[in-house]
Amino acid sequence: MKRVLSSLKLFCTLLVISTSYKFFKELYKIIHYFIYGGNKLKIFSFNFPKNWSEGIYYLLSVVVLILVGYLIYLAIEFRKVFFKFSNEEVFTKENSERLRKIGKGLIIYATIHVIFELVLGFSNVIQLPNETAYGSGYNVGKVLGIVIRERLPLFLVALFVQFISFIVVKGSIIKQENELTI
Repeated sequence: MKRVLSSLKLFCTLLVISTSYKFFKELYKIIHYFIYGGNKLKIFSFNFPKNWSEGIYYLLSVVVLILVGYLIYLAIEFRKVFFKFSNEEVFTKENSERLRKIGKGLIIYATIHVIFELVLGFSNVIQLPNETAYGSGYNVGKVLGIVIRERLPLFLVALFVQFISFIVVKGSIIKQENELTI
């Protein structure tokens, strides 16, 4: 069990480091674009339409950076749970609250991410010239399918974390009852 927890702690640490690296890399790109101009960049796999104004581009870029910062925060909280687990403090209220907060945070993150992808995907579909109704319907369906395929696993992970939080709460109650009977 110790080896598994050590591996999970290492995995969470690497996740925080890699996400932070990507955050600062994208932040550098945005600052570079702001100072020197040039073509609008892809920010965290979001394709911004070329005819959108600079203000919208900057606003969406800042919102995306805030979302990634929030994801880093959730990864750090998840890492803290594993450190508590390795200290033999599994069934505690603190762990259940953290896991519940992580699950809710992932649901919020995934929902906002889906909204962004749908808005940007639909705006790219609407701007296609000489598109027939059949072709636009196909493209809208394609955007929906891609968004669902890519974000559904994140919702499932969030629900799984919520379920684990529920188990930790029940374990905490049983642990307290055990301590009172002894």
